[in-house]
Amino acid sequence: MATWTVISFGIGFSDAEHLHGEFGKEFTPQHFVDLPRYETLIRLHGGESGARSQRALTLPPLCTKRGRKERLIRRSRERFATPRAHVEAKLHRWLARQF
Repeated sequence: MATWTVISFGIGFSDAEHLHGEFGKEFTPQHFVDLPRYETLIRLHGGESGARSQRALTLPPLCTKRGRKERLIRRSRERFATPRAHVEAKLHRWLARQF
């Protein structure tokens, strides 16, 4: 007998419409869409024992790297942002043009 497990975290509605069939009649597509963070839907199929579906909680990330968010924002701004004064100067020139 085959044994398998399907685990789903929150997904979009179009995917949920296809996947909810794997979980039997216990969960609607909306259950998949509305899953909160760190919550899953699980379908266990254990051969002769049949299949059962259930909700489960997972743990949030164990470690948070302090300062990582700020460093990421700073680096992104350095690499991709244009200084505000430069953008405002371009806007003033563009708005001052006569059409």
